[in-house]
Amino acid sequence: MVMIARKISGPSVEPISLADARIYLRQDVPGYSGDSIQDPLLLSFIRAARAVCEKEIDKVIGPQQFVTALAGFGPLSYCYNGYGYPAPYALPTGPVRSIDEIRYRLDGQSYTVLADTVYTLTSAGRIALASGYSWPLAGYGADSVLITYTAGMGYPTDSDIGVEKVEDDVLVAMRLLIGHFWGNRSAVVEALGGGLQELPMGVKSLLWPNRASIGI
Repeated sequence: MVMIARKISGPSVEPISLADARIYLRQDVPGYSGDSIQDPLLLSFIRAARAVCEKEIDKVIGPQQFVTALAGFGPLSYCYNGYGYPAPYALPTGPVRSIDEIRYRLDGQSYTVLADTVYTLTSAGRIALASGYSWPLAGYGADSVLITYTAGMGYPTDSDIGVEKVEDDVLVAMRLLIGHFWGNRSAVVEALGGGLQELPMGVKSLLWPNRASIGI
């Protein structure tokens, strides 16, 4: 079974700040007016660079909230290990920082919030059933169980030692992409032999993280 997570909110702060991006783009040279008229454009380049890097490393960068749905607790209950105890369950987007809420319902009824004493988050970022508990009865229809959680790599300045930090090489890749977007304002360039060719980090790279399925 393939689980899909829907993003509720992105990071409130980007891993590359506007000031850092300006320094990288050499906009801090003497005589630069500091004009902020292109800041919205530069911010969109920063967000796009992060999205491309997230796709490449298969991890999200910065705290972001997601929700995923299950048709009942069956997918959780059936993940048994060799000792007959429900094994920790992996969520579709990581690295997972916290389980914010689990809600469940019987068919046609309103949602009930599952007490956080029933489950725990393992060091590997998986949902595990707490000792002495079992999953409650829920319906088997779509969205019978909703799991809301926060995932995302921490920034180098993150004080939480338990959070996986984004590495410098990923930040360098983001800066390279920002520079690429800044210097190329079109999806195509003129080829040496005439005609046009798509930029290597062009439209397809930007659309890939937004695909609905592998077939797109």
